[in-house]
Amino acid sequence: MSSLKYMVVSLFFIQLLQVIIVPFLDGLFGAEVPAYTWFGAFLSLLGVAMLELSGSPPCVSWIIYRTG
Repeated sequence: MSSLKYMVVSLFFIQLLQVIIVPFLDGLFGAEVPAYTWFGAFLSLLGVAMLELSGSPPCVSWIIYRTG
């Protein structure tokens, strides 16, 4: 069951990063990416950072959850 939890968390994180990665790849391959798209990607990156770095240090339960 723990591998299922890890997979769900990983897929959720990848889905959050999709909003950031797609404009970057479009720009990399030559497409013109509007400024408002970059602004949205920046806000998404900020939101992901706020979700992942909630400000509290890792505790014992977090370590058990990650390794279990």
